[in-house]
Amino acid sequence: MKKILLILFVFLGMGPLSGQLMYPGDTNNDGRANHLDLLPIGLAFGAQGEPRPAASENWFAQEFIPWPIFLPTTPVNGAFINSNGDGIIDTLDLDAIVANYDMMQDSTMPFPWQHNIQCLSCPPPILSISYNLDSVEVNGAFQAFISVLYPETIPFDLGALGLALELSYDPELVVETSVVVTPNTDEGTLMFVTATSEEAAGYRLPAPGRVQISAAGRGQNAFFQDSTGVARIDFIVIDDIQRDTVFRAFKLEIESLLFLNVKEELLFPMVHNSDSVVLFQVLDQVLDRPLADILQIFPNPVRDVLRVQAAQGIYLDRLRLWNNQGVLVGEEPGGFGAQWKFETGGLPPGIYWLEIQREGEKFTQKILLH
Repeated sequence: MKKILLILFVFLGMGPLSGQLMYPGDTNNDGRANHLDLLPIGLAFGAQGEPRPAASENWFAQEFIPWPIFLPTTPVNGAFINSNGDGIIDTLDLDAIVANYDMMQDSTMPFPWQHNIQCLSCPPPILSISYNLDSVEVNGAFQAFISVLYPETIPFDLGALGLALELSYDPELVVETSVVVTPNTDEGTLMFVTATSEEAAGYRLPAPGRVQISAAGRGQNAFFQDSTGVARIDFIVIDDIQRDTVFRAFKLEIESLLFLNVKEELLFPMVHNSDSVVLFQVLDQVLDRPLADILQIFPNPVRDVLRVQAAQGIYLDRLRLWNNQGVLVGEEPGGFGAQWKFETGGLPPGIYWLEIQREGEKFTQKILLH
């Protein structure tokens, strides 16, 4: 009842014939055009009302006649959402968001676009961030993948309309001008808005080390199946990452996240974001030296734990331990690092052979196990 009275108060306060002011692209009227403004378009997709006289997508205050349509739980009038002013809310209204990205205004009484109504019966979605590689050398490329998962397919009406999130990373580790966000356009039911510090085809942009992404269904819950890809982000490692070490961990951090369903109810997702990528550079003086000169293998003879150690970080393909009959008894993945180990306590005493490989080079060391 309170919500109905609030909406009536706002609508009547506008006056059915009086013109109001809006800025194209600020669909939620919070004072800024950004990725959040995709979600109102998804919520009100297909709604129609009075076209805006002399409509323009340029960023200036424009007069409109309020529509008899509001968002389900917040007092945002449909005419704010109709960014291009043609009288219908559809994908064409995305253009004004992109053209005016991160522009701000305070002359149309913007209000914080806040949500405090939660869907208690909706299973929580899972937001997953993963990478295609565990480690990448300088000048190398890698990718991050953003997905929405459900443990199992849930009823359509309990799904999520869309999400809006902002991610951050260390801009000194990657080539900022080469960061590219590619939405999953294979999902034909979804609309997207994405922005990096280099591209949203607009005016102001997010700061370096920031990515903003939003995805929403067209008037219906779009996330309700087992797994839906949202976007891929491509990175290139800079050509020199040395500070106090030759390797760094890269990870996308979630700065803000908003999930809504078609009723504009708030969903609280579970987040899977534990992975990171090791960025490294191989020093020339290390790369040119044979493995026999780089590595220390100890103790030898060994009893419980055999250790392999380098003076500084290097990349190894893999390490294998063979017994004296040529049977493989242990294997460790390589990757970038400075120390590896084999648990040998469960092996019978005798002679073994440790094989280490790096980019076609193979080094073998005889090991005596007590």
